[in-house]
Order: sequence, then C-alpha cells, then structure tokens
Amino acid sequence: MKIRCTDCSKRIGIDDAFAGGVCRCPYCNALVFVPEERQPAEGAEGRAAPMIRPQTPDEMEAVAKARGQETIPIATPVKIQGIVTIVLIGVLALMVLGMAAVLIKSCKRHTRPPEEAVTQGEGATVNPFTMEKSQGSVVAGNVKLDSPIVYVLDGGGSMREVFNFAVAITRLSIRTLRESDQFTVLLCRDKGSGEEGTSRPAQGELFMPGGYLPGKGESESEVKKFLETVTPVGATDTPGALQAAMERKPKTIVLFARKLVDDALEVGAKAKEQGIRIVTVTMDSDESVQKSMAELAKAAGGQSRSYSFSSLQTFRGDSKVPPLD
Repeated sequence: MKIRCTDCSKRIGIDDAFAGGVCRCPYCNALVFVPEERQPAEGAEGRAAPMIRPQTPDEMEAVAKARGQETIPIATPVKIQGIVTIVLIGVLALMVLGMAAVLIKSCKRHTRPPEEAVTQGEGATVNPFTMEKSQGSVVAGNVKLDSPIVYVLDGGGSMREVFNFAVAITRLSIRTLRESDQFTVLLCRDKGSGEEGTSRPAQGELFMPGGYLPGKGESESEVKKFLETVTPVGATDTPGALQAAMERKPKTIVLFARKLVDDALEVGAKAKEQGIRIVTVTMDSDESVQKSMAELAKAAGGQSRSYSFSSLQTFRGDSKVPPLD
C-alpha cells in the first residue's frame, strides 16, 4: 500500500501486512503509522472502535510493540514521484531556454543597424568593384556581358544614397570592355522629376548622346560627364526605361535599381523573346525588391546581384581599384 510520510510528505510504499502498524520513512527516517486499509465504522455492532492514530515517536513504538513488531520495517520510495519531478524540471528548463532564445532573437532584431537588416542576395560575396578582366567584358565583379550593352541607372529619389555606387560599378565595368564592344547609358527618370534647386527641366528616359559608344577610348570620360551632374530625385518608370533600352536592340541590359519592377516576369519574357539578356544589380533593398529583380533577370536569361548598403561600403573600401575622380 502507498501512504504519505507525516514528516516529509513524500509518498512511500509498505507491504499490506503492516497495516495498523508502524514503518520508517526511507527519505527522512521518521516513524510513520500505517493505517488500516479499511477502518470499521465507529460504534459498529460487534466491532471494536478504530485505533486512535499515534502521533509521537513513543506512541509509534508502543503501537509497534503491541503488534509484536520486533523490528520496524523501512518503507520503499515511490519512484513515480521522482520521475514526475524530473519531467517537470525538464519541461520548466525547456520553457526557460525557449523564452531566453526568443528574447535574444528579439533584441538582435531591434538593435541591428538599419543597413544590416537588409538581407544579402545572390552574388553578395563577390566584390562588385573589382572586375575580373580575364573573363572579358563583365559587370558586378564577374557577370559576363555581350555587346552591345545598355547600362540603365535608376535616377529616382530612392537611389540617392547608393547612386554613386551604381555610377562607380558602371564606370569600372566599361573599363573591362573590348575595342569591339559597344555600349550606351540610359538614365531612368520620371518625366515630372526636375532637379531640386536647379532650373534643369524635367526629363524622362535620358540616353547618352551619340548612340552606341566604343568600348575603348574616351568613352568612360564621357560617361563621367553625363552622370556627374545628376541628383537622384523623384519617381521613375523602370519598365518604361527598360522598353526604351530594348528599342536600342542590345544583347545585354544592365539595370541598377532599388525598388520593385512592375510586371517583372512579363518584361523579362519580352526581352528574352528579342534575344536580350537582363542583368540586375539590386542596391540596399528589401527581400521583396530582391525577389522582383531576380525574377526579372531569370525571365530574361540573365543574372542578378544584390548588395546591402554596408556591404557596398565595405567592398568599395576593400577594392584595390584607385578612387574614381
């Protein structure tokens, strides 16, 4: 039978034969009275009144002596209570660890600098400012280009913080072009976006003058002059700019942008039908923008690159290319 020690309250087990007698607790060594399994009703006819429950050790020993117990048996521990305790402790520990993990994750999410919160996309480990010239005409480090090429730079306000990075990557890419290559640059702007603080008129898609330029010679200097006065401002029509670029019938379009491209799959499929690859370089954008740009590149048979603002800063600082003046 299973009873509870009156001193330590632990559950213990004792043979039924000792009912009405005394045992010793295996946990605290106290004397414990073993009650009868069934107590007769008080005053029941033909039956003795139930024994008064002994309280003190002396009373316990008197009961044992009256029952002829020469030795007082030691009860056995009830194992289940230990197992339950261990299980409960384990569950509690797991709950504490889970809560700690959630708090740590939450703290990291809220204490990271804004630029670090931007995820790194495809090709994020490739330095876009160090071109592998041994591979021929490339952009964003090692993405191969087929001539003729149209570089499309989003000139809207969303690019204000990263526009100089896009210009630098474009100019460095032009340095890898061969003499037989041809290229041009398209500045993507909204027709209603004039430059702040200037009298410069609002313009839409703005190509460099003169059509395609040769891959060598003074071409890079002309690109510098074309873009150095640009202040990114206003909204832009990226699909419209890509349509204008496709009308030049290039083999490759390189798009630098920081926002979603409307109808990305449709635009990419249209470019592929015309034999045009689109390479996208996403700059300091969230996952939805990265996905849109990657879908555009994939639909057009091209490649995509995605960089956070902090990685662009780091790569530019680590680049062995002399500063672009």
